[in-house]
Amino acid sequence: MTKFVATFLVLISVYYFQVAPLAIHSPPEQAEWIKKNTEACAKEIGVKEDLVLKARKGDFSDDSTLKEYVLCTVKKYKFVVDGKLIKEAINKQFIVATGDKDLTNKTFNKCYQEKDTLVNTVFEMAKCYFKEIPIAVI
Repeated sequence: MTKFVATFLVLISVYYFQVAPLAIHSPPEQAEWIKKNTEACAKEIGVKEDLVLKARKGDFSDDSTLKEYVLCTVKKYKFVVDGKLIKEAINKQFIVATGDKDLTNKTFNKCYQEKDTLVNTVFEMAKCYFKEIPIAVI
């Protein structure tokens, strides 16, 4: 479960700030790709570093830039296509990380709840994943 949460948090963008503890759960080429994309989103969105650091600890501030940052990174990972979350793409990454297809499917099914906007859907899903499998990643 440790690998699962760490990988999820990486995939939703927390790689950008103080990433070393999480990078060990990703192959080097994937870690570099994640870093490149999260840095691009941080620059594009202008999210404050402290908001991302708090999110890494489970404190997801209700801040529009943090929400947009999370959505930006999820789009770069191709987890969102044409405004829709792609379950297969998400689960593929987590099955590799956890080695547990049942856990991956169970967590996705519990955490995927469509909200009023895509940004809120993605943000609430990220919060749920962290809550379901809590871990201190820093």
